[in-house]
Amino acid sequence: MKTTLINVDDRIKEAYEKDRRVYPCRSNRASNIGHPCMRYLVYSRKDWQKKVLPPVDLLYIFEGGNYIETLAIKRLEKAGFTVTSQQRDFEDQKAGITGHIDGFIAFPEAPEEKYPLEIKSISQWGYEAINSYEDILRSDKVWVKQYPAQMQLYLYLSNKERGMFYFVNKQNLQGKTIWVDLDYSYCEGILRKAEEVNSFLVSDEYPERIPYDRDVCGNCDFKHLCMPEQNNPSQIQFSENQELESLLNRREELEPARKEYEKIDKEVKEIAKTAPKDNIIIGGWVITRKTTKGMSPAKPQQEWIRTAVSIKPLTGNSDE
Repeated sequence: MKTTLINVDDRIKEAYEKDRRVYPCRSNRASNIGHPCMRYLVYSRKDWQKKVLPPVDLLYIFEGGNYIETLAIKRLEKAGFTVTSQQRDFEDQKAGITGHIDGFIAFPEAPEEKYPLEIKSISQWGYEAINSYEDILRSDKVWVKQYPAQMQLYLYLSNKERGMFYFVNKQNLQGKTIWVDLDYSYCEGILRKAEEVNSFLVSDEYPERIPYDRDVCGNCDFKHLCMPEQNNPSQIQFSENQELESLLNRREELEPARKEYEKIDKEVKEIAKTAPKDNIIIGGWVITRKTTKGMSPAKPQQEWIRTAVSIKPLTGNSDE
């Protein structure tokens, strides 16, 4: 007699469904005070119980991040570094900020000096895009936008001048280090932001909505509160325009390529700016750099018009 096979995938999903819950938010958490939407932060405090339950797929990702954090610490310790005070709690009572850090890292050459450590697992594209602290600051990903505030607060609250991000590529588990210096002005801005959130807790008011941003608003856990019209069938028009749907799908596919193009284009312009000549031939390309002179006494020196840099292939007809 054959044993009836059980749907293992469904059984696992059912088990994780039981873990879907939202937790009270009694403070401004260091891990999300860097969120770009003030309204979201106020919703997180005043209406946390109305937050959308996390999907099971997200629980899988969180679990994977915990495993990667453990792996990263073992990797650092294997290299001779010491990681201490894991999940140590921090609090700034005046601003109502709390948080817990992944740990402090110390080098064997100077064990008395300990640096705040944050471990972040990230997609391959995100891993390749982040190579400096400035890349983190400029990121358009909501979750990455929150990293600087988190690290700066840990530096500020632990009275440290420098901290370390250790990023791990989810696909191949490669790692890279990004160092961060304490920025007092940035921290002051975050503390003021937290105090502004607190000011809304004693009233029925909410901050103004930000202009709709797909990255920020599209997957917001409070979208049903902030933009209830999107959940109102009378305000929705359904369309069967297959051409438009195809274009939207293709645009989504090309998004990573666009960002890679912008990154490379910026690097090309930076290199071209330092060249001794305005016309450069390299391989099958001609780089033409245009310049202008400052028109005001305050800027009499020659300035590069970086947006005028053009790159044209040497091969083929120029009119094609």
